[in-house]
Amino acid sequence: MKTLLNQNILLLNNQGLNESGGGVSMIEALVRHFSEKNAVTLISEGNEPSCTTGLFTNIKFVPQRFETRAVLWRFAPLLKALALRKSLRHLVADYDIVIAMDCRYAFALWKYCRRSLRAYISLSAIPIVAYLDSELTSQQHLVFAQYLLLERRAFHQAQISFVSSKTHLEEVKKYERLRVRPHVIYPFLETRSSCSQDERLREDAKQLLGLSGKIIVLTVARMTRLKNVEFIIDLATQITRDDVVFVVVGDGDHYRIIEQMIEQRGLSNRMRLFGRLENPCQCYQAADIYLHPSKYESFCCTIYEAMLSGLPVVFPKTASGYVSAFEELIEKEDALPLDFGNLNNVKEQLQHLIEKVELRQTMGTQARRKAESFAQDFPSYAEEVDRHIADIYETTTNRRKERM
Repeated sequence: MKTLLNQNILLLNNQGLNESGGGVSMIEALVRHFSEKNAVTLISEGNEPSCTTGLFTNIKFVPQRFETRAVLWRFAPLLKALALRKSLRHLVADYDIVIAMDCRYAFALWKYCRRSLRAYISLSAIPIVAYLDSELTSQQHLVFAQYLLLERRAFHQAQISFVSSKTHLEEVKKYERLRVRPHVIYPFLETRSSCSQDERLREDAKQLLGLSGKIIVLTVARMTRLKNVEFIIDLATQITRDDVVFVVVGDGDHYRIIEQMIEQRGLSNRMRLFGRLENPCQCYQAADIYLHPSKYESFCCTIYEAMLSGLPVVFPKTASGYVSAFEELIEKEDALPLDFGNLNNVKEQLQHLIEKVELRQTMGTQARRKAESFAQDFPSYAEEVDRHIADIYETTTNRRKERM
């Protein structure tokens, strides 16, 4: 298998690696993989991430920090792209390969990286995500248009590009009208968050969480509008069993809003917020059901983690304003995709799972079996990205030599 060796690689990422989320896990996997045989420079927001300290000697981290003035909030995506282009003017040297993982680097790719092989990795269909995540209706269309321009440009400025699923590919083709065809690579990553579902250990884990004797419905997600945690509050309002607790792990802009809604509806005994955890393994261990109500997912690492942990998984199928790529990877018996546009139906199906212990165990066993099969059916994410980039890098280098 082809692989990059002794190359000078620049990774451009505008999401701090000290944050949480599937995109961050994908970036960490690439940093770790490429740094084993190459010199890697990582440009990212925030403080130096743990993955660059103490583990490898050939990673350089360059922090970036920007603040957009409040009066220009409507044009934030384009302004950020222009600021990034300006900041990279003195940072981008003669790199062999430049990999952008944020479409706001689109202007910089063309301006300063034309001598390098340029790759773009789309972590999600960002125009759709930005539209669904916008707090104000008046802002949605403007933000959508800006990200549409930026991501389309990023795809077209790159010599090779990647998306996370077939659903993701169809979304970018539909809205961005690409002249290129990105490679589809599912980000099945080595995960520290999943753990064995041993019945003897589950009650111990529940006791450590202070939820002994409870049936735990777990969600691991950032607290944003897109992740739709409000849906869980609606479910908790209608499922009134005293032995059922909805647990949400994660933080974000909506954390205080969700916290206030729980208090206002008197759900403190039926819904718990655990905030961000570096490794939510103990929560997976204690859980009985995994629920993921997000409005849009181009893949979803936490569904994969929950399945590996042997949990029955409930998530939205692609319908009624929801898009879920994981649906394309499973069979009927592997998980329970539902129409989340119908709250009553989701409530009834979830109650059925809560009441039927044997059904939960059967679904959890099948989910784990399916998740484990992915490692055999799909190659390593980082290795596959490496192989594709190495192939086009070799082709491009040979063409340049022929012209000389």
